[in-house]
Amino acid sequence: MKKTGAWLAVYALEQIGARFTFGIPGVHTTELYDALNNSKRIMPVLVTHEGGGAFMADAVARLSDTIGVLTVGPPRG
Repeated sequence: MKKTGAWLAVYALEQIGARFTFGIPGVHTTELYDALNNSKRIMPVLVTHEGGGAFMADAVARLSDTIGVLTVGPPRG
């Protein structure tokens, strides 16, 4: 198995107990979502707006025993 930065990010999220990620897959996050697809512990939740994803991640962090994770790409400019 080839270990990449995306693999390492998912591994780290699994080690700290993350169960969900919220975000919009795009050209800058393709490898991360590929690695999340192989994870048995983390479920990526696709959102239609980064602001909504941030609220969802915040709600998970406040209402459960895990952290909320928001996955976003670089700003457009």
